[in-house]
Amino acid sequence: MRTEGVLFVSVNRFVFRRIPFGGTAYLFGILIGIELAGRMAWAGSGGVPGSFLLWAESRDSISSEAGTPRKQNFSFSQQSPWPSLGHLPADFEPIEALVFSAGLLVRRDPELLLQMMEALQDHTTLVGLVNDTHQRRKVEKLLAERKILPRSLRLVEIAHNTVWIRDYGPIFFRFPDMHSGAYDAEYPDPGRRLDDAVPSRLAALFGVSLFALPMVLEGGNLLTNGHGLALTSQAAVIRHSGSTVSEASFRQLLSQHLGIDSLVILEPLAGEPTGHVDMFACFTGPDTVVVGQYDPREDPVNAAILDRNASVLAGCRTSAGPLRVVRIPMPPHRDGIWRTYTNVIFANHCLLVPTYPTMDPAGSRRALELYRRILPGWKVIGVDTSRLITIGGGLRCVSLGIPAPAPSGSLGANLRSGTGLAWLRLFQEIHTDPSGPGGFATAFGGSWDLFQAANR
Repeated sequence: MRTEGVLFVSVNRFVFRRIPFGGTAYLFGILIGIELAGRMAWAGSGGVPGSFLLWAESRDSISSEAGTPRKQNFSFSQQSPWPSLGHLPADFEPIEALVFSAGLLVRRDPELLLQMMEALQDHTTLVGLVNDTHQRRKVEKLLAERKILPRSLRLVEIAHNTVWIRDYGPIFFRFPDMHSGAYDAEYPDPGRRLDDAVPSRLAALFGVSLFALPMVLEGGNLLTNGHGLALTSQAAVIRHSGSTVSEASFRQLLSQHLGIDSLVILEPLAGEPTGHVDMFACFTGPDTVVVGQYDPREDPVNAAILDRNASVLAGCRTSAGPLRVVRIPMPPHRDGIWRTYTNVIFANHCLLVPTYPTMDPAGSRRALELYRRILPGWKVIGVDTSRLITIGGGLRCVSLGIPAPAPSGSLGANLRSGTGLAWLRLFQEIHTDPSGPGGFATAFGGSWDLFQAANR
């Protein structure tokens, strides 16, 4: 028979080695019945060290051929009409999880992956995406070689093309009653069709309603203070509908769908390829924004651009009063590499800041000191992104925070309630034929064991 949904079990070697197949089948029959009564379950990040979260998708849920994903029709996705306006959380607000591409980072920048996991493992649940079993094994091998076993790590098999999940991932928001929802913006890149399918799978993973956002909007080009004020760049307006679109229609779309009361459209950096606002700015609080600053002797054009942007922002008001603008010296880009100190990761009173120990050691130290000064009580950690920045992005670009819901929300409650359980999500067929291809996977002790259900 075919089961689709969430099954949860506490798994260990004793159960599956000692209980005969009949008992195991009976157990799964009960669990299937439980699953049919609900649509989502999550595991807590605390408990027994080495307990991983496993999510496995069937062979027919995601095509193995790059560029030909099959989007699943989840009963709670792509809803219409659009939701009543809620709350677009800021990066610095509490999160339940941080999502990133573990499978691609382990190949492109394994040291960065380790730094991120070590720094964040005690602050939030880490959800590492992998494309397939091969990538999953590479991540496991790296962790084993370095003797690192993050208790909060969950590996998730969701096909994707690139590490830039901030751009193609869903835009999370909260409804007026504070439960979470998400928007899936248009992503018209024919070479990244797997990326375009990720929002629906993450929405299903976290059990949130997903709505189509009828515009092109990359997450790297949207910042919010969490109180109705948002920043983007002129590049977002052009990216949405070409050079003919009006700023007024762009503002109307963001106000209508994302509840943005005040949208500030800034000048992008001249020559920086993404045009994204997070390459030169970030909010650190509802009334505080950090803006980059170039030495006019080094880059007079971009020094003037950032000065004008800072002046525009200084004239903005927030619910707490005038917006406070803090300037941060930008690292050099004489070699054509656009380094940044504002492309950061916030994770529950922990801030990861990109550093460049070889190219700009003094500037890296100043950046860390500045964030520690404006974020008292936060743990500020420098992460060497010298290699990542060469492929065009920073820490925020490769991560996506899942905002914390209200205390009574199902996502938050399930994340916090587990005590070291291993959880399964099955999108597959369970066969009674011992030679059949069906089966399921268990996760325990930091390792993944595969076995055929029909052979037990």
